Amino acid sequence: MSLHDRLNIWVNEYPRARHENLAQHSLADLIRRVIPSDLRVIVGPQYVVKGGPGAGNWAYVPWIAIMNPRITTSVQNGYFVIYSLRSDGSGLYLSINHGVTEVTQRVGEYNAVNELTRLANQKRLLIQNELGSFSTGPLDYCAPLPKANLPQYGAVCHKLYNRGNIPNEDSLITDLNQIMMLCNKLILKER
Repeated sequence: MSLHDRLNIWVNEYPRARHENLAQHSLADLIRRVIPSDLRVIVGPQYVVKGGPGAGNWAYVPWIAIMNPRITTSVQNGYFVIYSLRSDGSGLYLSINHGVTEVTQRVGEYNAVNELTRLANQKRLLIQNELGSFSTGPLDYCAPLPKANLPQYGAVCHKLYNRGNIPNEDSLITDLNQIMMLCNKLILKER
């Protein structure tokens, strides 16, 4: 099965699955294990790839992150490439984003939106002439809880794949390779 097919399953089945038990759910396994394994083949074994369908209950915004261990091995800090599904299942983002936990602990939840926006703008300036077809600005996770929406402000750049309009396999891999290149350029420019 292709990455395109698996991303379509994720986007299409999540709205129904989130009302079912997370434990042992096949969609949770797809997010935790199957798609990350596919992505590892594409990006290489030097990256840490983790999926988060939720812990105990479904996450409002399930995700799969690709992390360069020189920056982070956790979505709680640093920055990374991430696929994140809007809470209503209407679309899937591919973005370079920041971990929220460390920022929130450092500046408090009240100031986290401003700090995440500042960090995203700072990094965006470093690659602004190389963004190509990627958009800028905050994402829209459509999550019902403010805390679940916090990560949307840390997006450096992104693409939104709307449900029913996930690109073909070649385009998905091209987008992934391009955003990985942008993330690696950030690493080099920050050093």
